[in-house]
Amino acid sequence: MHPEHSMTSFSSAVEASIRGSSARTLLKATTRDLHERVDARFSMSGDSTRDGYRNMLLAHARILPPLEEKLARSLHVRSIPHMDSRWRSSHLREDLRALNCEVPTPMNMSFDDAAPSVAGIMYVLEGSRIGSGFLLKQVLRNTQEMPVAFLSHGREQKLWPSFVAWLDAEPWTEDDRLRMRESARSIFSAYLEAAERTSTENQ
Repeated sequence: MHPEHSMTSFSSAVEASIRGSSARTLLKATTRDLHERVDARFSMSGDSTRDGYRNMLLAHARILPPLEEKLARSLHVRSIPHMDSRWRSSHLREDLRALNCEVPTPMNMSFDDAAPSVAGIMYVLEGSRIGSGFLLKQVLRNTQEMPVAFLSHGREQKLWPSFVAWLDAEPWTEDDRLRMRESARSIFSAYLEAAERTSTENQ
């Protein structure tokens, strides 16, 4: 994963409105453009077929396993509550096996192993649980039976609220917040690249 060097220029009004705000508010405001593009790309609204579902899982599989593998070795995840319950790669692989799919070649997900960078990465991963909930409803409405271990992971555990509580309680400096933002934007960009690669390879 390589942080973006040409990040979106945010207006002075936006910058002023988020200065001194919570970490969650900062990340939500400064990643909105990429977040909306990822949501649109992974929504499956245009392709709710078995192939569309498979491609969505394959795109995730380029990002999540290598990222979780590296995060598991980072000391900075240890302060995040319920961390052992947050890993989802095994559930993703389980669904791919059920669809007779091999795990695709992973993307390079190296990152700056510093606390704010890890927080930015985790913001994207944990926030994706909300999108997974919407996707799960789409899949369950489909007449075809599909494996949903990945999308349904942690539904009863309130993992997103507990992560946000941790994120907003940490004493981040302004420099930390900048690194956090860059890290989160890089992950969103990586997901867009993964979706594009998967789409190209499965045309």
